[in-house]
Amino acid sequence: MSFLDRPSAVRAFSLAVLVPAALTALGAALIFLFESSASESGYAGLVLLVGFLVAAVVIFLAAVLIGLPLTAFLAGRRAEAPWIYQVAGALVGGLIMLIGLRLLGTNGPGPDEGRVMLLAFGVAPGFLSGEIWWRFNRKHAQPPAGR
Repeated sequence: MSFLDRPSAVRAFSLAVLVPAALTALGAALIFLFESSASESGYAGLVLLVGFLVAAVVIFLAAVLIGLPLTAFLAGRRAEAPWIYQVAGALVGGLIMLIGLRLLGTNGPGPDEGRVMLLAFGVAPGFLSGEIWWRFNRKHAQPPAGR
């Protein structure tokens, strides 16, 4: 069964990838603006563009390699619920961020607050992606209460 065989499903999938990617890039660009000097602030547009492209590719791959198989697994067992996609997205997003930091050879910036901020750049888009996918495409699949 394909979960992208309806136009509304394709639209939901596109939104679940592009909205979190755009918000992640916007957050990165704003942090860059606040943390950079006046001479570096001219690069904020580039940070926004590159941030969007990187986030969109990562979120797309996670959605295809993890999100759609999770949907097939849950739908096949009639186990879809309002919270599952959001929690799974947040966990996967955080895990991707941790793996990315390891591959870059760092645990993130020095203080713990910096690490939490970087982890949020994985958790928040993952949560939002799961919420959009659930709300716009999978909500109808939830069995009625009491079953």
